Amino acid sequence: MEPARREAKIATARSRLIQAGAHFVIDTMAELPGIIDTINGLLKQGKSPYSHC
Repeated sequence: MEPARREAKIATARSRLIQAGAHFVIDTMAELPGIIDTINGLLKQGKSPYSHC
């Protein structure tokens, strides 16, 4: 897939996920461990992922 087309698809998906109420949205699986750490940190503080929104 052409890079420009890929980026457009990612942007569309990101927008739809955010509009649907996603707490976090990532572009690649490489970002997942960092998001998990963030969520775990929120939970340890007695917060929920909603606190991040």
